[in-house]
Amino acid sequence: MRTFSDEELIDLFNRQLPDLLDRRPDLEPLIYQGFLGAFARREEVAVVLKELRELRTEMNQRFEQVDARIDVFRKEVDQRFDEVSQAIDRLGSR
Repeated sequence: MRTFSDEELIDLFNRQLPDLLDRRPDLEPLIYQGFLGAFARREEVAVVLKELRELRTEMNQRFEQVDARIDVFRKEVDQRFDEVSQAIDRLGSR
C-alpha cells in the first residue's frame, strides 16, 4: 500500500475528493462512513461538552467556597491584628 506525503493528502482532500464526489455521488456514503471512524460524531462531542460544562460549574462552586473560606480567614486575621495593635497601644500608654 502506498504512503502519501502530507502535501499529497492535502491535495487529495481539497481537490481530488470533491472532484471524485462530483463524478461519483454514489460514493459519498462509503466515504462518509470511512471518516466516521476517524472523527467524533456530533453526539459524542455533545456528551463531552456537557461534561465540560458540568465540570466548569463544579469548579466555579469550589472556587466560591475557597473564596468564602479566604474571606473568613482574612477577617479573623484582621481582627487579631487589631487586637494586637490595641494591646501594643495600651502598653505604650502606660
